[in-house]
Amino acid sequence: MPNLISPIANPLADEKLESTAYKLLEKLHPLKQLARGVKEVKKQLKRDKKGILLLAADCMPTQILAAFPTMAAEKNVPYMFLRSKSDIAKACGLKDSVVAVLAYESEDKDYKKVFEAAQKKMIDNVGFKVV
Repeated sequence: MPNLISPIANPLADEKLESTAYKLLEKLHPLKQLARGVKEVKKQLKRDKKGILLLAADCMPTQILAAFPTMAAEKNVPYMFLRSKSDIAKACGLKDSVVAVLAYESEDKDYKKVFEAAQKKMIDNVGFKVV
């Protein structure tokens, strides 16, 4: 059965960008450079932790993630949606689904690639630019 994509999943990463994002999560996981889960990500955003916010497009009900785009815009953090919460979890080294991940700022080339692509998608799709 295909994953259902939430109507709030905008901007949605294309397959190539999604693959790069998963590679980034796999690299940052052992370095403990990730906040995983709704509660932890909200806490880190409130503490003004910078990075890239990755959200699951197949999260239901949508209210779970509804506050994140606004919160990310207020905190000047780029965000984008990836298609599968189970693939996000796998990339983070977890067995259970994960609907929100904050990848902390890094000098990694994949981080820069995902950051720039997420920022471009946000400008194109939601008119928001990270400064």
